[in-house]
Amino acid sequence: MELTHHQREQIIHKTFIQRMAKMYACPTHIRSDKEAQGEYYRQLRKTLNQSLDNRIPNEELFTLLVNKVFDRCCSAQEYRVWFTPHLVSKIAYKVSGEWSHNHESIDRHLAKNQEPEIEESTGIPFTLESCDARIAETQAMIDAGEIPAAIGNTLIRIPKKAKERLLTEQTPDTKEL
Repeated sequence: MELTHHQREQIIHKTFIQRMAKMYACPTHIRSDKEAQGEYYRQLRKTLNQSLDNRIPNEELFTLLVNKVFDRCCSAQEYRVWFTPHLVSKIAYKVSGEWSHNHESIDRHLAKNQEPEIEESTGIPFTLESCDARIAETQAMIDAGEIPAAIGNTLIRIPKKAKERLLTEQTPDTKEL
């Protein structure tokens, strides 16, 4: 089940904001202003929520990533005051990028493993007509830009060579005359 915006913000408040408020001192300019503190909390929640990827699938993984952001913020913080939104954003984007990269790598790996294996077959034997058709088809693909010219020209050599061999087999042997 995908997390809603409200669920994400609750997780951020519980696992990030409350821990930060317990461990670090409130900035002096808002120490006596509860409304300003609430606005600071809202800004941190908003920043962290926007910085983490929306494709994070469940609460457990989202909580894990929020905790990772918190740990890295603790490591980067030089003063005993609340984290700045800039620091939170910078670290959250890095954590989100790492997760996204790993998530996409896994998706690519799974997609690669799910491709059906192509069985080699002997195929239909070449005829003069099929050679001409394959040459024309490959040339059309080159002209349309579907395949690069270098590869297309290499592929065209296969039916050309088959056609050449078919023609030499069909002509009478002139050496015996």
